[in-house]
Amino acid sequence: MPIEVIEEKSIRNAIMATGGNILKAAEMLNLSRATIYRKIKKYGIETNTSRLEGDRVSV
Repeated sequence: MPIEVIEEKSIRNAIMATGGNILKAAEMLNLSRATIYRKIKKYGIETNTSRLEGDRVSV
C-alpha cells in the first residue's frame, strides 16, 4: 500500500477519532497545524471549517 494511502487514512481516522477537531487530530499525529491543513488539501478531505466551529471537519 502506498505511503500516501496510509497517510490519508491516518488523517481521516484521527479526525474522526477527535470528533472533527483538526488541531487535536494534528496533535495525535504529531503534525503541525500547517502540515495537517496542507495534507487535508492535498488529499481532498472535505472540511467544514469556520471560526465558530473550532477547526472541525466532517468526514
